[in-house]
Amino acid sequence: MFAKLPLIALVSALASAAVIPPATSKPNNANKYNAAQANANLLVCVDLDLHGSCAMFAYTTGVCYNLPTSYNDAVSSVTPEGDGHACTLYQDVGCTGPSFTVVQYERWLSGFNDVASSFLCSA
Repeated sequence: MFAKLPLIALVSALASAAVIPPATSKPNNANKYNAAQANANLLVCVDLDLHGSCAMFAYTTGVCYNLPTSYNDAVSSVTPEGDGHACTLYQDVGCTGPSFTVVQYERWLSGFNDVASSFLCSA
C-alpha cells in the first residue's frame, strides 16, 4: 500500500498543474502597416514586355524573398498579381540596397533593369 502513495501523489500533482500555452510572436519582418497578411503572385521575366524566361513567385505580404540564381540580376519586366498590391524590388539579397516599387505591370524596369536580387510585397 505504501508503494502506491508516491505514484498517487505524482498523478495528483500532474493533474492539478496549469497548462500554459506557448508564447506567440510576430516574425521580425511582419508588415507593421497591414496586420493581416495576404498571399498573391509576382510574375517576373528576363525580357521586356513579360517575354523571355518568366517565373511566377507566390508570396506572402510582408515577407522578403530572394530571387533564385536564374533571375538574380536578370529581371526586366514584372507584374504583381494581387489586387492593390505593391512589390518592391531590391538590388541586394535580404531586401536591402536601392529599390524600385511596382504597383502594376511594368513592361521594362527602366533604371532597374537586370538589377533585382530580392523583393517584398505589401497590400
